Amino acid sequence: MGTNNCLILHNSSKYLLLCHEGDPCLRSSDCSEGYCCARHFWTKICKPVLRQGEVCTKQRKKGSHSLEIFQRCDCAKGLACECVPEQGGFGMGMN
Repeated sequence: MGTNNCLILHNSSKYLLLCHEGDPCLRSSDCSEGYCCARHFWTKICKPVLRQGEVCTKQRKKGSHSLEIFQRCDCAKGLACECVPEQGGFGMGMN
């Protein structure tokens, strides 16, 4: 887990907190580029955006409110989560 080593950037009137993997967050904008703020148990931490070949979770239908305790980030720009054949069945992955 993170050690709260977030980078704090500021100009005259605004502070920007950029956290790294495992650091606590409130929203994805709190995390460094390439990370999102996602649930991990009952808190939220910065996790890496998913890259090609990594396991992903298809988005549920709008209006579905099931709570994932180990939420994943969305796919990186230009990628989509889809079912891909695996040995012995189907799984979820990105192409």
